[in-house]
Amino acid sequence: MKLLHKVSTKIFLIFISFLLVICSLLTLAVRNFTYQSMVEQTRVNDLRTIDMLSSAVDGELTKLRLSGEIVQSSAPLLDYMKTITARGAADPSVYLGEDSRVWYGQLPTLFSPALTLVDPNGYLIGEQVYERQSVYNFLGRTAISHFSRSGPTLCKMYRLLELSTGERINMVPCVFPLYDGAGTLLGYAVLYLPETQLHGSFQAFGDSVSILDSDNVILSAQDPKVLYKNYFEYHRINYAFLLHDTTVVTAVDGEDFILTTKTINSLGWQAVITKSAASSLSESNYNVRFFTLLFLVSFGLAAIVTFLISVFIGRPVAKLNESVERVKRGDLNERSAIRSKDEIGQLSGSINEMLDAIQTLMRRTEQTEREKRKTQMQLIQAQVKPHFLYNVLGIISGFLNDGETQLGNRAIDSLASFYRISLSDGSDVIPLSREVALVENYLTLQQLRYVDMIDYEIDIDESLEQACVPKLTLQPLVENAIDHGIRNTGRGGFIRISGREEDGFCVLTVRDNGAGMAPEKVSELNMAIESQTGDVHFGLTSVYRRLALCCGDQTQMMLSSQKEQGTVVTLRFPAQREKEES
Repeated sequence: MKLLHKVSTKIFLIFISFLLVICSLLTLAVRNFTYQSMVEQTRVNDLRTIDMLSSAVDGELTKLRLSGEIVQSSAPLLDYMKTITARGAADPSVYLGEDSRVWYGQLPTLFSPALTLVDPNGYLIGEQVYERQSVYNFLGRTAISHFSRSGPTLCKMYRLLELSTGERINMVPCVFPLYDGAGTLLGYAVLYLPETQLHGSFQAFGDSVSILDSDNVILSAQDPKVLYKNYFEYHRINYAFLLHDTTVVTAVDGEDFILTTKTINSLGWQAVITKSAASSLSESNYNVRFFTLLFLVSFGLAAIVTFLISVFIGRPVAKLNESVERVKRGDLNERSAIRSKDEIGQLSGSINEMLDAIQTLMRRTEQTEREKRKTQMQLIQAQVKPHFLYNVLGIISGFLNDGETQLGNRAIDSLASFYRISLSDGSDVIPLSREVALVENYLTLQQLRYVDMIDYEIDIDESLEQACVPKLTLQPLVENAIDHGIRNTGRGGFIRISGREEDGFCVLTVRDNGAGMAPEKVSELNMAIESQTGDVHFGLTSVYRRLALCCGDQTQMMLSSQKEQGTVVTLRFPAQREKEES
């Protein structure tokens, strides 16, 4: 049983499925070989058909050439051409009174439906069979300069308008030069091979045969609508990679066809035979069905085996991956339930052990950090309390030295009330409302000390009364406003303490109208706050450090001041309404 738990055993099973796939590929290869064999057999048969078709087409062209030779050797016709072209050289309009049909009737049997005579300059002589403009269009397209003066020129197929019927007939013109005995060019004789006659020569070979010229334009086919069209463009065949005299399997009008092409004469004409791939391969249907069935069976077996293997191996891996993904999203309580004895099970157990170790380490680190932060808070708080007590005792000492016993007693009562609130059952963080009460007690002490010199206003939003702040957050700021602001002016002063909530942040401001500071001094204090160096500016930096420890890195303290106009200290920190000693 242990053997089944080995990954090597599972790999062996995968290898078995791989062999099944190889068998399937071999089946496909055999099927493809059979397919190619049938294509080759079709090619051989089509080339044999094209050879017979080529002979039939050559026969029609030979008849046309023989007819041209008859015209070229007719002495009466040559004499006529010599006479009429001499007259037409001065005035081509004399050609209009002539009729070339007379000569067509006088010559021996021609394998052409008509005879057109042309002078050396391209003017028609007595054309009465086809509409003259359509013939001129042909001559204009073909150009006299392109006619061979040494032999016949077989032109591209053109559509001519027959005068007697009014129909346009597809013709392949063949131009023969006419010379007199001295070798002087007298003009040209044009004979015609009708497309219907050309198609009739190979119609017996089937409807799938087409004749193309050297530019792949269809000269003859079963469907007359396709004439004059590019064969490959019409059937949407990419012939950029199609060589002449070849056989390929390609899609014609969305259906697979076997297409065979071969050049059939020196003019560059091609014969094209298209046969449905399905019908051409009918002889191999039995083998195709057999190998297709074999392929399907092999594929089915491989699919079943692959599925079972994927379930056997893939499901534990997928579950393990899901567990890791949940851990990555922050769920450190996630544990993999895979308990198999193979390598995947061992990996699952190792991951679980690693997560246990991480959670233990995190708990220890969190507890250590919490204790460290609390210790820092208590140390700073311990530094603040003697500092404040020293200053208040100085106030009470001043009362007693001046004989103000009643004011000294009031000061002692206010100090007692101050410390009663300050102790707060040992809490380092108190609601903002209690911090305001501390400040009010402190300001009472200062008003007793500096009679008629200090006035104040406290404006705190009710929504912030339960906001948590470290003890002695506002008192050091008020003390600085008195000692370094108002007292140095020698006159009375005003302190305004305000608080509001902005976008989840608590914003507290202590403003005085005291002596103010120079810009250099303001910059020095702001830098001291940012660097948290409290040796010189202990009151400000201690407030900032304790507030940052309590409320986090988003805590800000900003000073602004103008000489002789006063100072503003602003605290901005996340509003927290539940006591958190973290």
